[in-house]
Amino acid sequence: MCETVSAIYPISLDQAFEAAECMNLSGLETTIEVSPFSGYFCSNLSSATMFMLRFDAQRWPADDPDVFLMITASPEVNEAWYDDLKIQMVAVEFGSLNDLRRFEMALWT
Repeated sequence: MCETVSAIYPISLDQAFEAAECMNLSGLETTIEVSPFSGYFCSNLSSATMFMLRFDAQRWPADDPDVFLMITASPEVNEAWYDDLKIQMVAVEFGSLNDLRRFEMALWT
């Protein structure tokens, strides 16, 4: 039995399907679906910290220290708690770790 690996990404379903198709990932070994998690941009560290504490959120790892994309599955979030934008996250299950690495290289480079 092959061990699978999964990850979530702040991209659209269309972007995920396009990347998987361009890389010829197997449709039998790759599952792409909307994640229960959403990303919310906060304008500064203070608002991101309050958001994190209120909604049990995690900060998306970003190279830019001024980017505060907070990730949570909480259904209680409303527009009063984040600044600019809500991003639906996409979950991808890969047939192998190599497929995940190839997918991420295609996305982030």
